[in-house]
Amino acid sequence: MKRTYMIIAAIVLIAVVLGAALTWYYYYYTPTTTTKMITIGHTDVAGMRHPYWVSYWKGMQDAAAYYGNVTLIYYDSEQNLAKQLDQVQDMISRKVDVITVGAIDSDGIVPAVIAANTAGIPFIAQDIAVGMGATPTVWIRTDNMQGGETVADYLHQIAGDKANVVNIMGLLGMTVARERSDGFMNKLVTTYTNMTLLDFKTAMWDRTTAFNLMQGWLTTFPEIDGVFAANDDMGLGAVAAIQTAGKTGQIKVVGYDGVPEALTAIQNGTMAGTIAQDPYIGGWLSVKYGVMLAGKEEVPLVDQIMLNLVTTANVTAYKVYSDKQVSTAGLTISDVNAVIANDKLTWLP
Repeated sequence: MKRTYMIIAAIVLIAVVLGAALTWYYYYYTPTTTTKMITIGHTDVAGMRHPYWVSYWKGMQDAAAYYGNVTLIYYDSEQNLAKQLDQVQDMISRKVDVITVGAIDSDGIVPAVIAANTAGIPFIAQDIAVGMGATPTVWIRTDNMQGGETVADYLHQIAGDKANVVNIMGLLGMTVARERSDGFMNKLVTTYTNMTLLDFKTAMWDRTTAFNLMQGWLTTFPEIDGVFAANDDMGLGAVAAIQTAGKTGQIKVVGYDGVPEALTAIQNGTMAGTIAQDPYIGGWLSVKYGVMLAGKEEVPLVDQIMLNLVTTANVTAYKVYSDKQVSTAGLTISDVNAVIANDKLTWLP
């Protein structure tokens, strides 16, 4: 009898493991069966003004071309929440099949999600979380807390155990901004207690604002060893201020996003590193899940895409991958599947 129970338990365990494996394979490798034409509406934080969202949109365009039955409608929010809410309402009025949104404000987008849910239109949240009171159909995200912690680890490594550091924060109404800085500062408090956080302020994702903020800090604090900027644009603003002050190479600047200009700055030695997200893959997955949802197929509630610390040691290899994304052809479907199958780019040095 005991042997029988053991055999039954083993069969159940195998079934569970096989079921999980088949579900994973289904999400990432099974081609969708929907052949009808579908329309996906898209609005995001900064549109064509920010390389991160340019890459996101490029991933969506390349995926739409791959599937062949997808029409994309692009809306420019102009970084205005009221306008973004109106745009989602317009998508609902036009009866699009799927809505994809990189929200300007986590709490502010809640009414739009509720409206989409009421209309029965799937809502895919891109990167930025939706606030309390509404749930998107899918949330494509990265672990920004982990990204902030990784920056703290890296600055401790390259700037030293007793480094003086500052944090240029993003727009505080956005979950991603809070998470990046929280991860960074929590790691300083819990692990790197000899490092000193001199100051932290928002530059609202803006390069010029970050330049002015960094100039002020360079005057106030004569000894700054490291800077964490919550996006690359602000990091490049900090780099420009450091160059103006004649301190290039003396202060380690780490950004976030992995945009092409930051990769070039790392190659040139003016930036120490960046946390590279993969917005292109986020865009591709947005269309993939949109097609699946239009076909009434099962999709994950949350999909977390990879983060990679890019430094002088691996920037050349990463730039090849990044450049391929923005090329006319984009990534091949084999490239995309290979990236999705891994939690990070395992081939990076």
